[in-house]
Amino acid sequence: MSTPVQLPWFDHPKLFFNRLQSAFSDIRVTTHEAISDGDFVCLRWSATMRHTGDALGMPATHKQLHTSGISIVRVKEGRFAEAWQNWDMLGVTQQITNTAQAKLYMGQPKKAAVGGKL
Repeated sequence: MSTPVQLPWFDHPKLFFNRLQSAFSDIRVTTHEAISDGDFVCLRWSATMRHTGDALGMPATHKQLHTSGISIVRVKEGRFAEAWQNWDMLGVTQQITNTAQAKLYMGQPKKAAVGGKL
């Protein structure tokens, strides 16, 4: 049985966001859907950002990146009490390193070729 690894920013969201902002600038988030139920809010979102600082052990490339994800937040007394996120970190890493993405990659929308076909 393996022991789960606890990263310090899981317990401290400000550490996570500070680290994110030190690696990426010009962050623009678009909310596509928001669903709430009681104290919980679920968001489906996409974001663009520029890689301007060391991230994931990789020096800044100044590339414009795209990612998407889903966040669930529990709100208590008007403040975030808990949060869970699932976002395409692999896709971001592939964009930074120029690694080929799978043919069925659903992250960033592809531009239509002549005739409207992808």
